[in-house]
Amino acid sequence: MTSKNSKPVSVAQDNIGKRLAEVARWWRTALDERLRPTGLTQAKWLVLLDLKRRSEGSLQKELARNLAVECPTLVRTLDALEEANLVQRRPSKDDRRAKTVHLTARAREVVVEVEVTAAQLRDEAVKDIDPRDLDAFLRVLDGIANNIKKPHDALDA
Repeated sequence: MTSKNSKPVSVAQDNIGKRLAEVARWWRTALDERLRPTGLTQAKWLVLLDLKRRSEGSLQKELARNLAVECPTLVRTLDALEEANLVQRRPSKDDRRAKTVHLTARAREVVVEVEVTAAQLRDEAVKDIDPRDLDAFLRVLDGIANNIKKPHDALDA
């Protein structure tokens, strides 16, 4: 088997995109099932986690860029989170046309539950994997991510 530039491609290389997509889908499905009692879907818990990990008061457009979603999609998610009293949108101090998004006290409690649940899933997912293999896997995954992101980062600049 050869790639577009005529280099031989291994079966592993040929299947990598499919496997990455499958594992990501399984991870998301498992986490969504465990978080169902909270009423959160991936779209919602990703927003909450991003707000917690970044500075409070992120601009909506920054949040959309961080999450790689379109602004109208994010607005619908934020509407649902605001309705559930998990986020508040406020006018930006720097630009009154822009909105900043803030976690509520209730959201901070929910984020802890999301993080604990995700940690439990992660521990189950890697339980029988040698730590050295996991380290090597993460290095390879980082390399793949960097190779994929480079062209997109250049477009954003």
